[in-house]
Amino acid sequence: MTIEVAPNSQPPVEDALQAGRGRGQKHRFGLSAKISIWTMLFGFVTAIGVVILMYNTSARTISEIETLANTEAMQRVAVRLNATTEQFRQDALILSKTPPIQGILRSISNDGIDPFDGSSRQLWQDRLAQIFESFLETRQEYLQVRFIADAGGGMEIVRVEQSGDVIRRSPAEDLQEKAVEPYYRATAGLAEGKVYLSRINLNKEFGVLETPYRPTIRAATPIYSDAGKFVGMIVINADAGVFFSRIAAVLQKGQSLLLANDAGDYLYHPDEGLTFGFQRGQRHRIQDQFPALAGSGFDFTGKVQGEDGEQHLFSQQVAFDRDQPDRFLTIGVLSPVHSPFNQIFGKYNGLVIFITAAWVLLGAVFSAFRTGHLVRSLKELAAAARRLGQGAQDIDLSNLQKRDDEIGDLAQSFVQMVDKIHARETQLLEQAEALSQSNSGLSLLNTQLSAVMENALDGLIVIDEKAIIQSFNPAACHMFGYTAKEVIGEHASLLVPERFHTRNENYLQELLSANDASMFAVGREVLARRKDGTEFPIELGISPMFVGKKRMFLGMTSDLSRRKAIERQKEQRFIEDLRRSNEELSQFAYVASHDLQEPLRVVGSYVDLLARRYQGKLDAEADEFIAYAVDGVTRMKALINDILGYSRVSHNPISQEQVDTSAVLARIERSLASRIEEADGKLEHGTLPVVLADSVQVERLFRNLIDNAIKYRSKNPLSIHIEANSQGDRWAFSIRDNGIGIDPQFKDKVFGIFTRLHGRDAYAGTGIGLASCRRIVERHGGEITVEQVPGGGSIFRFTLPKGQSN
Repeated sequence: MTIEVAPNSQPPVEDALQAGRGRGQKHRFGLSAKISIWTMLFGFVTAIGVVILMYNTSARTISEIETLANTEAMQRVAVRLNATTEQFRQDALILSKTPPIQGILRSISNDGIDPFDGSSRQLWQDRLAQIFESFLETRQEYLQVRFIADAGGGMEIVRVEQSGDVIRRSPAEDLQEKAVEPYYRATAGLAEGKVYLSRINLNKEFGVLETPYRPTIRAATPIYSDAGKFVGMIVINADAGVFFSRIAAVLQKGQSLLLANDAGDYLYHPDEGLTFGFQRGQRHRIQDQFPALAGSGFDFTGKVQGEDGEQHLFSQQVAFDRDQPDRFLTIGVLSPVHSPFNQIFGKYNGLVIFITAAWVLLGAVFSAFRTGHLVRSLKELAAAARRLGQGAQDIDLSNLQKRDDEIGDLAQSFVQMVDKIHARETQLLEQAEALSQSNSGLSLLNTQLSAVMENALDGLIVIDEKAIIQSFNPAACHMFGYTAKEVIGEHASLLVPERFHTRNENYLQELLSANDASMFAVGREVLARRKDGTEFPIELGISPMFVGKKRMFLGMTSDLSRRKAIERQKEQRFIEDLRRSNEELSQFAYVASHDLQEPLRVVGSYVDLLARRYQGKLDAEADEFIAYAVDGVTRMKALINDILGYSRVSHNPISQEQVDTSAVLARIERSLASRIEEADGKLEHGTLPVVLADSVQVERLFRNLIDNAIKYRSKNPLSIHIEANSQGDRWAFSIRDNGIGIDPQFKDKVFGIFTRLHGRDAYAGTGIGLASCRRIVERHGGEITVEQVPGGGSIFRFTLPKGQSN
């Protein structure tokens, strides 16, 4: 709101004076004196009131500015502390996802060789060391980066150190076991994706404080295998002194930073001799130096007595580990009570008092003529002072600034003070904005991430929540055939065959809403698409990450084409070896069975001769032995003949000819007529088709199945029914009987060679007939099954290729 001053007009007091002059001289002096006295008294009192008001307003404004400055300084320190620790955490998480770590773990469990690509353990360790060295080049404040494996007592596998401008990899003899360290035990108990921040203390090497002293803080994150087992950790040692210096740099001139741990021991102090006393044998604590903090829980705002006299102290506890909010640091900001602001305004208030008093004394002669205008100007100035005290920013005293008198000077000084306050507030806002942009820039332009992605052997692809590609490393460019410029800003579906777009979109939505860590960092075999349109298999793992407050996803891809080709070659060789073995086995069975016939024929002839010549002439036991020998020879002949038949079915080439199954069935029916009649049975069938098959094997197939139905008939009159139905390019046959049936639990077992469900005394046979049936059907590209018929009996179903219709 703008305060406007009306144009000069003659006040009522001046009208009264002019009227008094017209009446006579005797009234003029008395009236002028009274007006002057009263005007001077009123002006004096008003001036004193204005001075007091301005003084109080200025003092209150200055106090508020100092409080705001110290509070804002405390906020900047807290923001810088949290930003520093958050970057520390993110660096540890990023390093834990580098591909060489998993390569080392795989090679450790496979005698030093990575089974995926044949890389040795030493090669993977060299790659990881190169990544650590590149990382330290961009992080001057980091002292060490280590990969510690759980095997071997928490042994350091790779350690890279930085000292000044020298970055070196520690030799094997300098590596240490760290399983007894507190940070190792604490990190081993964390879940995947969590980070442990250690206490800040002076660094030790081999149990001895390192000199010169180096304040150190460690960030450690666990590493788990695909099976969810803890296998190691990444540990970063950082120079906490550098962190403290960066935090202190956000303070203004005259402000001092104090940092203490949760016990109050100094970690940072303008006097370095007071820091880390708890490790050097003499403790120095913030509550000992400032007793007022002892009962405040470290949150304090007020004046304290310091080494430089009375000072303002603002302190509070700030959590520095978001995974453990009960861990905190005490932050203190010291500033002098008599700041340059107070000194400047103290002199200014004295000047105002002097000018105001001089104005009252010198202006007494003119007070009668200027009283009204003066009162209005002072009221305007007082109103502006009150509005400033209330926090208003739109103070407009342009009319008063034009005055060529003390009121104009006072207004000019007042406006200058307001401008300084506004400028300071603007500066604070700009600093806060710059700090925010700096933190965002550090997260978005993290040089470590660039180094990892540039040197990774696997493809690394970063996408946002809308599946828009944000980063594409050289390995991914080589794998997919695109340049990074061609894919960045495009949808990730560009890398997936079009038929899988809907499925991958659903998977992305699952990732966005997932609370289960099992959704992430799990290798999945998927099909990808190159720039030229060719498809190839990859192993894809996805991990979430945050860039500032923005959620992103890191996809890690490995080309499986070569491995798949090797697997196909191995499979083809296995199939070829199996085929050759089966052929040799079939040939062996054929030859062995054929060669056994001759000696068996001789044995059979002599056994028959013994039976005819000596049957009934020897004792009963000899007759029984002869009967056993005759039965054994008979069964051996049947077994050899069935084996030869099965071998011919499996070994002989299949002829492709038009086979009329009706004619085949007619021949079989004539040859089995006596057995069917003996069983008081009947054989029924509909119209049977022509098939494209081997006629000999087709006839053997039908004969075996019909013979099987006759052999395993029930007590009821035998009934066999045969049907055929079209089924695509094949005929589906079914042979149903009303025999004893087959228990469903044996529906697959009955087709095995030499498989018998009954004893020889109940049903004769060798157990090869149904095995031959299955072999015949399979060699013709079909399949055969058996089902139990409700009420008794079985149905055998099989398919054969269609031939030309009659």
